[in-house]
Amino acid sequence: MKREDYPGLYQAADLASTRAQKYYFRFIRFYLLLLIVGTVMDSLTIQSKGLALAIVATLLTTLFTSIYVAFKRYDKAWYNCRAVAESVKTMTWRYMMKAQPYEREEVAQHFFLQGLRQLLSKNGDLAEYFDSGSATRNAISQQITSIRGLPLNERKVIYSRDRIDEQQCWYSKRASENKAQGSRWFAIMCAAQALALFCGLILISKPEWWNRIPISVLLVLASSSLTWMQTRKHQEHSTAYTLAAHEICLLKSTGENISNEDAFSAFVNDSENAFSREHTQWQARREIV
Repeated sequence: MKREDYPGLYQAADLASTRAQKYYFRFIRFYLLLLIVGTVMDSLTIQSKGLALAIVATLLTTLFTSIYVAFKRYDKAWYNCRAVAESVKTMTWRYMMKAQPYEREEVAQHFFLQGLRQLLSKNGDLAEYFDSGSATRNAISQQITSIRGLPLNERKVIYSRDRIDEQQCWYSKRASENKAQGSRWFAIMCAAQALALFCGLILISKPEWWNRIPISVLLVLASSSLTWMQTRKHQEHSTAYTLAAHEICLLKSTGENISNEDAFSAFVNDSENAFSREHTQWQARREIV
């Protein structure tokens, strides 16, 4: 399954979520950088009107950025659009695998389209973030119809490879990435604090160097690193994603000996419920301030 094979609603929500996430972290990085630049300028021993104007301009930009981020709420758009995208995705896989409530051919398509309508109606406020181009695409692509028409054994292979294995690979990869990123930013924070401490010790013996050692810059760098770690939640995500990857591994083992449609339907629903539960927990973690 490629991205363009999913319903247009998924494509719109997925693109909107990715875009909002990018904007959110871009503005956070810009805000923290402004704080560091402002502190660097403030620590300079040069006294001039131009420098004062530069400091004021930096502070005004920082204030404007804070207000803009609070007003736009890109973080909320990010995880709400992601919730819509993941809901459409799990509905699509249930439909393709003929899992309940889409097992009966005469009503399956009606239930599927009705579910998409209800999801869109419930999240109509997110339409401002959606790309209008995806609205021209069919809700049920040829690929979805083709996979649904395959025999049970072939659908089992596709579900195991393109859904379960894909999810397991995604969580494992993200767990490693977050662990590495978390360690990197923690090292930067500790290095900045250690260097600030070293500079403080120097000032004990050389108090005349007070205006020459930028301790405040190092402290802002350390606090900015901590803020970034808390924003990205690297350690928390690494732990949660590692656990999810192991749970999916165990889940995959339970579906290996399935030989009938009813058992496969139950397996798919259990799997999709597990994926949905993990995403719901992720969304709840994002909403906790």
